[in-house]
Amino acid sequence: MCPTAATAARSVVSYENYKVIDIIDPSTKTLGSSEGKQTTTQKKEGEELGEDEEELPVVKGAYVFLHSGRHRGTYGVVEVVDEDHVLIRAAVGQAVLREVEGNLRVATQKEYRESSRVINKEMYDKFKVNIKIKKENKRNAVYYQFIVGLCSKGTYEVLESIFY
Repeated sequence: MCPTAATAARSVVSYENYKVIDIIDPSTKTLGSSEGKQTTTQKKEGEELGEDEEELPVVKGAYVFLHSGRHRGTYGVVEVVDEDHVLIRAAVGQAVLREVEGNLRVATQKEYRESSRVINKEMYDKFKVNIKIKKENKRNAVYYQFIVGLCSKGTYEVLESIFY
């Protein structure tokens, strides 16, 4: 068999297995996001904004929170909005960060004031809860000692008239 006959035999196309294939509509996907991850700008099915919540736009001067990516957990202020990326001035350290719009969400001014200077928010929240519990336990202990002290002095009848 000559070389031209071998290549001709390989290039024979079978027309038996042709199928109609649906066209795949490409979704608009930002850099850094994956198929399974839903960006914050997209709404979940059935999700609606509350009465006091309103859609805050990503514009120059807006307060944002980076919920994913390299600088996760950082608050900042938007300086420049491009087609693909957003330049953000970080609240801690004043560094300029370049992030994809899908990695951030717009924060309210109140949230920004309360949490922008906190480096590790999760540990800070746990610490605040522990402090609150300790203060409550201490207050309950003092209150209990006060009641026990009054009862030991024979003022049980006074307490009974106050509390019942």
